[in-house]
Amino acid sequence: MKWIGKFLGLLLAISLAVAVQAWVLNQTVWSATYLTTQMHDANLADTLANVLPDVAVQVTGESEETRLAMKEALTPAYLQGQLDTLTPQMLDYFRGTGQQPQLDLRDLEAGITNAGLPVPPKLKSFIETPTTLSAGKFDEILKAASARGAQALWLGPLVSLVLAALIFIVSPHRRWSVLAGSFALAAVLLGILGVLAYSPPQLIASALDTSVWKLLTPAVKPLTERVAQDQAHALWVSAAVSLGLAILLAAVHFLAKTFGRRHKKSKGQLPA
Repeated sequence: MKWIGKFLGLLLAISLAVAVQAWVLNQTVWSATYLTTQMHDANLADTLANVLPDVAVQVTGESEETRLAMKEALTPAYLQGQLDTLTPQMLDYFRGTGQQPQLDLRDLEAGITNAGLPVPPKLKSFIETPTTLSAGKFDEILKAASARGAQALWLGPLVSLVLAALIFIVSPHRRWSVLAGSFALAAVLLGILGVLAYSPPQLIASALDTSVWKLLTPAVKPLTERVAQDQAHALWVSAAVSLGLAILLAAVHFLAKTFGRRHKKSKGQLPA
């Protein structure tokens, strides 16, 4: 029965780490409030206002005329409004609770003409028709990730409670020791996840640098780094808490074992 307790302890450590990871993701990349706040703090709209005109020229192949028109129309305030609107719509779409959002840029034409600039033909044809937004081939992956994350938010804690109860039943004499080991291992797993949280910004930056969207790297990289830093901090704090609980449970195990020995010894010394 000893190996069963250890196996349950391993499963408990994994379920704890999964539950915490799901909570961290839910509070960051799946939170519209968090993301829009980070966009504000990272001055994403200002950076996009500087680089998007150059991106438009590169993608459409049009002249300097397009860059000037976009520079006039895509103000930081306009872009921030679009980000604040589209971010929650995209998250709702991936969660399956909302329709696929559309990027409507028809009001840009009025802004360009009011500035006394002509609207280039390719740009005009692009902004006259609302564009349906998606992540392309990653749509289904993100939808599945959202669904699994939502399940892990409640399933992780529930499974952890069931496993802890089973440990109490299967290992009555070593329950505290097994639980201490589970929380210690969970702390290690959370620490590793905290380190791995810094990987996505580098991967995203590398992907952008090798595509036609490489001019967006200065805008996107600071935002992804801020998110990664917050995720890593949350995971490391959780790891510290888990390690603290492991130490506490180990102390309980030691005290219970010591008390049990003294109790047996005193019983053995009683007169017949």
